[in-house]
Amino acid sequence: MTAITGDLAGFLRRGTRLVPNSRAVVCPDWDITYAELGARVARIAALLPPPDPTRGPEPIAVIAEHDAEVPELFFAVWAAGCAVVPISSRLPEEGIARIVAKARIRYGLLAPSAATRATAIAANVSDARWIAHSAERAPAILPPAATNSPPAPP
Repeated sequence: MTAITGDLAGFLRRGTRLVPNSRAVVCPDWDITYAELGARVARIAALLPPPDPTRGPEPIAVIAEHDAEVPELFFAVWAAGCAVVPISSRLPEEGIARIVAKARIRYGLLAPSAATRATAIAANVSDARWIAHSAERAPAILPPAATNSPPAPP
């Protein structure tokens, strides 16, 4: 077996190239190959902002709690050249809002554990651009609250 070294986004790219049909994520009720994971990660990463060398890595909130989709959300953030800010979906909106404000979050990914609260989070927790995600459907950009104006799309 060959050791794979380097950055985490590169790890996924190499896995996709070298062992595309090997299982990359295994869960009790589903699993996906490196090829499938790579395609899903690319689809999510395309919705995130491109790197800005003058600002450093963009912090991206990932609101989740033990979701099977967490690896692909983290890999998507890294593939976009951004930094992951993990936030527990069990926190109240006020706690999430404090973290989002302190980290100056402009973009966030909502895993399925946050799905029931996605609309409230998108409407009430800053003017960030929120993207809801699950294994069953394509990522969806949530509309901002009427009083908020989201950042320009990447």
